[in-house]
Amino acid sequence: MSDEEEPALIIHEIGERGNPRPNDSMDAARGFLGGLARYPNAERAIMLDGYDDDPREIWEIPEAKRQVLDFVANLLVLAPELHPKDWKLDDVSNGLVSMCLDMATATRTKTGWNIKMNERKQEK
Repeated sequence: MSDEEEPALIIHEIGERGNPRPNDSMDAARGFLGGLARYPNAERAIMLDGYDDDPREIWEIPEAKRQVLDFVANLLVLAPELHPKDWKLDDVSNGLVSMCLDMATATRTKTGWNIKMNERKQEK
């Protein structure tokens, strides 16, 4: 058994601009849950790579929002017994997930969760 000290914060990259591969969000969710099992008390931050130069908020970028929603959906599929508060996300990551989910509809199905992006009307 190791005397490894638990980190205070763990950063999980859940996606990358221009490179969404089909299994990326599932792999990210598995890695996230593995980190949660190994370090259950550490706070977590999620990040997307490659969007720093985009002036829009992450949740306003369709590709980025889809990556966040896919990641959340995979967490719900892989660990349906965990409440999102048990993910121990930091405040910024909680805000990101909340903004993405507030602009989408999540419904539970027999096989898991269905997350559908809502249409937004352009403000004039």
